[in-house]
Amino acid sequence: YSFVLAKSLEHFGWANGSPAAPPKRSFFGFGSSKAAAPAAPLAKKRSIVIFVTDGDNTDKRETEQVLAESEARGDGVYFLFIGISNGGGSFPFLKKIGDRFSNTGLVVINDLKRFNAQSDEELNGQLIGGELVTWLKQ
Repeated sequence: YSFVLAKSLEHFGWANGSPAAPPKRSFFGFGSSKAAAPAAPLAKKRSIVIFVTDGDNTDKRETEQVLAESEARGDGVYFLFIGISNGGGSFPFLKKIGDRFSNTGLVVINDLKRFNAQSDEELNGQLIGGELVTWLKQ
């Protein structure tokens, strides 16, 4: 998750920590060896990133670090993780980060067919929780 979260923060102008792009070369490996000029910083955009997942990841420590740094900077990004499991998954890591970080939430979907059959009002009620509403009011 950490790479996608970091790239999202960079895309919305809140972080600028990705490594420089490698030099451009032709298809056969010949060409310029000059490094690309660094891009100008992006304007910061208050954003909601919706991250749909089955809950499995191998970079828990790195993910927590990206989220901790984002929270410490006061980034205007809310990460809404949507954990989907038709087998009754419990998503312990997503619950942990949802509880730990004020800009991170979790919605668990244990029956996707039933979830999709809901009305718009019911869907909004599940996706737009109290923490997200509080974050939006800031």
